[in-house]
Amino acid sequence: MASIQAFSVLAILIMAVAPAFGAPKSPDPAGQISAQVILEGLASGENVILDGSTIVEYLDLSGREETVKGSLALTNCTISDDVDFRGVTFEGDLDFGGSVFVSKADFQGACFSKGADFRECQFEGEARFPKARFLHLAEFSNAKFHDSALFGGARFEDARFREAEFLGRAYFTRTEFNQSADFVSAVFSKAASIKGEFRGPAYFIKASFDDDLTMMNCIFGDKSYFREATFGKSANMHDSKFHGTVEFDGSTFGGEAILQRSVFEDNATFRRCRFNDNANLGDVRFVKNASFSEASFSKRAEFENSTIGYWISLSGAEYGSLLLRWHALERHLVYDKYVFKRLIENYKSLGWYLDLTNCYYSYRSEEMERKNWGISKGMDAIALYYCGYGVRPQYSLFWMALIVILFGYYYRKTSGVARPKSLDLSEGMVIVAAPLGEGRYRINSDSHDPPKTITLWEHLLFSAKIFSLKSPSNLVPSGRGAAAASLERKLGWLLFGVFAALLTDSIFSYFLPKL
Repeated sequence: MASIQAFSVLAILIMAVAPAFGAPKSPDPAGQISAQVILEGLASGENVILDGSTIVEYLDLSGREETVKGSLALTNCTISDDVDFRGVTFEGDLDFGGSVFVSKADFQGACFSKGADFRECQFEGEARFPKARFLHLAEFSNAKFHDSALFGGARFEDARFREAEFLGRAYFTRTEFNQSADFVSAVFSKAASIKGEFRGPAYFIKASFDDDLTMMNCIFGDKSYFREATFGKSANMHDSKFHGTVEFDGSTFGGEAILQRSVFEDNATFRRCRFNDNANLGDVRFVKNASFSEASFSKRAEFENSTIGYWISLSGAEYGSLLLRWHALERHLVYDKYVFKRLIENYKSLGWYLDLTNCYYSYRSEEMERKNWGISKGMDAIALYYCGYGVRPQYSLFWMALIVILFGYYYRKTSGVARPKSLDLSEGMVIVAAPLGEGRYRINSDSHDPPKTITLWEHLLFSAKIFSLKSPSNLVPSGRGAAAASLERKLGWLLFGVFAALLTDSIFSYFLPKL
């Protein structure tokens, strides 16, 4: 009987220690493992595999010069004290899947040569990974960070934070993502700072940023997806560079959206986005296409000094005030009749009359190009060339000046202008009125120089007076000039009246043809 009892005690001891040296899933009866047992196992180069255990005491590998050669798997475990793996290099796989870090977990400067699995981990204390290097997949899907999560200066190959929850502050400053960065459906409950370089595709689809987001000066070297993301407060992404396509489709910005001075080198789409506060996209450079179709700007949308390379779509977009100059949109706006109408109303409310008239001119030109030849297109062509659809009064000035010049030349060619008979002089004679007193004059006729011929300048001046509905005092139409003068006067009455109306409209903006 004594020998049987001794054998049972020995078996229990072996079962308690064996897991630390590679035996599968065999914790002691109480479910607790000393941190010292794990450290000794790692020091010997063995694989340490535990599942469902409670790790007690301080788990400290910091300050050791040697690397951890074996694999470390503490899955579904509860680590009750601090974890300090600062500067440690793990040559084998690391698996903490489903484990709970009750206190601080410090991996500052650690190097993970193979996979690092933190899926469904609970970090109840501060999680520290600054300057850590993940040379293979870093798996943090469904992990929950109750305190601050510090990844500043970390370097990832593939990073996966899908559906991770950051209940404390999250810091990814100066972080490098060399391949893909997956934050799909991740939740950031507190302020998040993500300022680094994404060399591969970045996925923030359906991510939720409940507090302020700072993502300025980022570099996105590949595609980046923010579809249906939620930004509860301000989203500051200014001075960022997006080298691949960017999609914000269906996203909601609860606070101010700041993309000032950012560069989009490929297509950028903001379709169905909701901007509930000001949207600052000033000095932004869209190298290719940009789409804001069906986007909604509840407050001011600022695009001052922004440039568009190819096309921009505003179809179905709603905004209170759009600060986007027409010269930036001209020849880049995807045609939509209602977009032009809304832009004209916007420019009028802003008092940007030059942008308003230029926008209206472009709209009418686009409309005319889409019509088949007929009466309507013919009338549009007349409106275009005579007055620029009512917003180019200088066109009318040109035509009026041309009419005056043409009629002036016609009068000269046809001798259609003569001096009044009361001033006709016989050849070689001049009429001189000499005062006799008491309001009486004596007419003297003396030999003198012949009368001057009517110069071209006088013909042009006569034409200008006729056109402007004045009566010349020193010349009268004669011969064929009489009919020409009658026609010119009627043209002057018609065209000068139209010009006056256009000039009044240009100055006071009282009238603009409806779309």
